Amino acid sequence: MQRSGSNGGVSSGSAGEDIINRAGGRESRITVHVTGQDGSTTMFTISRSVKLRVLFLNYCERKQLNYRTARFLHHGVRVLGRCTPAELNLEDGVEINCMLHQLGGGGGGFYTMPATT
Repeated sequence: MQRSGSNGGVSSGSAGEDIINRAGGRESRITVHVTGQDGSTTMFTISRSVKLRVLFLNYCERKQLNYRTARFLHHGVRVLGRCTPAELNLEDGVEINCMLHQLGGGGGGFYTMPATT
């Protein structure tokens, strides 16, 4: 997360005033809710220009998950860490789901019921 200037490139104002990005007229920071498979939700506030990989790595570290096995989805579509919220047009308060990738199963994928007579 790079910062420019003394205040990080963010306009300062009163407490109730929204932070506005001069270029697009949108808020420069958004809140992202990451929901795990267990139903727990973790909230992050990030800049629109930060790669989502930073958020995903932080989430995995907090939840003690392996980043390589975690998959992040938004409306059922995988979100890649190399993208930014601005590139994906993510709105403030967006929810991203975290799923763990699992392989295998065993037994060939089916079970035959024993005959009952």
